[in-house]
Amino acid sequence: MIIVDDVITLGTVTIRKRPEESFESYTISKKRSIGKVIPFHVTDDRIDIRLGYAIFVTGERDIRTLDIQQEFNTFDRLKHGLRLAIQPIPDNPRKFYAELRQAYPKDIFDKHETLHPTTSEIDLDQGAGLSLFGELKKAGAEVGTKQELLGDTGKRSPYLCASFSKENLWVPIIIYIATRILPIANGYTGS
Repeated sequence: MIIVDDVITLGTVTIRKRPEESFESYTISKKRSIGKVIPFHVTDDRIDIRLGYAIFVTGERDIRTLDIQQEFNTFDRLKHGLRLAIQPIPDNPRKFYAELRQAYPKDIFDKHETLHPTTSEIDLDQGAGLSLFGELKKAGAEVGTKQELLGDTGKRSPYLCASFSKENLWVPIIIYIATRILPIANGYTGS
C-alpha cells in the first residue's frame, strides 16, 4: 500500500479521497439523520465505484457505496446494503473497530451477496487477493479476534475485527474494499 496526496494503491486498486460533503440518509440503526460524507473513488480495470465514509450527528459511522460508475451487474448489491458498521470501542472514545465480515453469494446458484462471519485470515486473503492483515497493519490497525482486541466473550468473540484510531479514515475504507468489493470482483465463493 502506497499513500500519496490522499491516494492509496491497494493491490491493483486505486483509492482517491475526495472533499467532504453534507449528507442526509439512514444510519446503520435505520434512523434518518444528517451529517457529512467523505467520498472515496475506487478504480481498477474491473471497478469504478464511489464509496462514502458517513459520519452522522447521532455519532453513528459507516462505509457505504454511493455510486457505481461502471456496472456489469456485479456490484448492484452494494448499493442496497452490505454497509460496514464502524463501532466505538467501549471505554476508549479515541478508538473504533469494524468486523471483517466478507461478502460472497449465499450459495453457488445465487448472485445475491450476503455477509459471512469470518474467522480465517486465509479466507480474507483469498477473497481480496492480497494480504489483508498486512495491509491493515500498514495503515495503522490492530487485527485479531473480537475476544483478543475487545475482550468480547459472547458468541461473536471468535470473529475477526480490526481496531483503529478515530481519526484514521483509511482503515475502514480498506476493510470495505477488501471484504465487499474485491471478493465480489474476484468471484470469491468462500473456502
